[in-house]
Amino acid sequence: MTDVAELVAELRRAPLSSAAVLMRALGLGSQATLSRLVTRAGEAIVPIGKARARRYLREATDFELLPAAELLGV
Repeated sequence: MTDVAELVAELRRAPLSSAAVLMRALGLGSQATLSRLVTRAGEAIVPIGKARARRYLREATDFELLPAAELLGV
């Protein structure tokens, strides 16, 4: 089972990753599994954007990596 530390490590390697990218990198079988993992991570992971435009950051300190809100569909 994938743990929060693996998720955080993947987001350090590839910040602003989509759910599909994270699922592939972590070997997760479904979006629901990723969602539960993100929930377990609590404040360590910050979802940005809505629906298919959603990306994930590992901490609030990664916010300087964000493009303009309109590019994320927010």
